[in-house]
Amino acid sequence: MRTKKISIVEHERDADYKVFFCEKEYEQKNHHLLTGSKLTVRNDHADVRIIIVEYHNRANINILRKNFPA
Repeated sequence: MRTKKISIVEHERDADYKVFFCEKEYEQKNHHLLTGSKLTVRNDHADVRIIIVEYHNRANINILRKNFPA
């Protein structure tokens, strides 16, 4: 199976998902969408584009920092 590649973009309009870093394990939501992914620098090589948001209520995905792909 091919590893999904993700990229961090600068504008919300370019992102497929909005991500918020939560503090507790039970606060995670839809984090499985990023599991097994690999972070890439180039946007054109990415399968999924994300943006990091400041507030949990604006996010599609809540994930712990330790579970975020590297």
